[in-house]
Amino acid sequence: MNGGIPLSVKTQIEFLKKVVTVMQNTKPLFLISDLDSDNEAILKAVRRTREEFELCVKNSLRAAREAVGTQGWEADP
Repeated sequence: MNGGIPLSVKTQIEFLKKVVTVMQNTKPLFLISDLDSDNEAILKAVRRTREEFELCVKNSLRAAREAVGTQGWEADP
């Protein structure tokens, strides 16, 4: 929640590294949702304003893209 690499992305990167060693023509594409910034229940749970939450999501997306990119893969959006 501080704009770092999401845990789910870290976990999937480690798993997909193993998959790619077996299935060498595989090129993973990460699809990352950023739709939760309009959900008032989530904003309340994380104790952030919409603007703060959107900034955290933006920073997490950037960090995820960079982490995935180091493997030669892509993350979208």
